[in-house]
Amino acid sequence: MKVDDNLKSLLEKVGSGELDRYLTELEGSDLGFHIPTQISDGTLKLMDEGFSQNESNLKISVTRVADVKPEDSYIVGWMGDKTNKPIQCRGGHSSCTGHCDKHGGPIKNCSACSRIGSELIAPQLDYDSAVKQLENRRDLLNTLAKQGFGLALLHGHNSEFTFTKLPHDYVSVIANGETSFRKLSDVQMDASFVPTVWRNVNGKLQVAGGYSDF
Repeated sequence: MKVDDNLKSLLEKVGSGELDRYLTELEGSDLGFHIPTQISDGTLKLMDEGFSQNESNLKISVTRVADVKPEDSYIVGWMGDKTNKPIQCRGGHSSCTGHCDKHGGPIKNCSACSRIGSELIAPQLDYDSAVKQLENRRDLLNTLAKQGFGLALLHGHNSEFTFTKLPHDYVSVIANGETSFRKLSDVQMDASFVPTVWRNVNGKLQVAGGYSDF
């Protein structure tokens, strides 16, 4: 997969251990580090200011934030000290949209929706309780935003629950304009995969989401 230079720079920071110093601040939470991204002309790049990545019936699109209806959404990604800007899912899992804010200014987006289906066996995630985990992490949000990173709600969906936990051995993958869950072991064998979401697993940084050509 083609990756633009600005995104490569952030990925290099992750690879060099830049985020490791903040891992302890994720302990006991359903939050992960993320980079808001989009596919443009076949290249994976940072999300443009004022745009949002949306998911409807598992199909991914990028639209202007002004076209997103906050009343139909749940926040699942944040950049900077923001407490009331959403990424959302409604309509019996049939519509998911999302965006995040940076430094209180223009809205950016992050991808955090997952394939719906009984193949994902995971316990229910209490959305409201999970979001409250941000209350003690506002300083972390601001610190990460200055470096180009945000926080994302690690979650999935299945036919039983609107939100589920994201199992440690699963990764949310966007490929060919759709989102799905894949085993971590399969993702590790995918040479085209580009990570954009990470989590704390036993004190170590582990990929939790990203993009693939396949």
